[in-house]
Amino acid sequence: MAQTLTYAQKLNLKAMTIETGRAIIDSGYGLYEVCAEYLMYMPTDGSHSINLSSCESDRSFAVEFFEPLTGTTTTGEPVSGGAVYSWNPPGPNPMVVHLKAK
Repeated sequence: MAQTLTYAQKLNLKAMTIETGRAIIDSGYGLYEVCAEYLMYMPTDGSHSINLSSCESDRSFAVEFFEPLTGTTTTGEPVSGGAVYSWNPPGPNPMVVHLKAK
């Protein structure tokens, strides 16, 4: 529960939309505010993506990875709008990816 609270405090939950399909967040598990912030849960090993193609290519996003089973948070390389980005969690543990516009 503490991990959920940490992300609830980081996100602008009032502005977020729940992913109900797979058009933006292909794992099907996530929240997003278009071109501002994205949170994707990846429950299994394998590549999952976030579609930033509707965002301007000069828009940069900070990337953070969180592994719920260990509580480990790491910073990823920033990404830019105008493309689809994929990540594959290392190992079998679930992973969360958080993108936030800079």
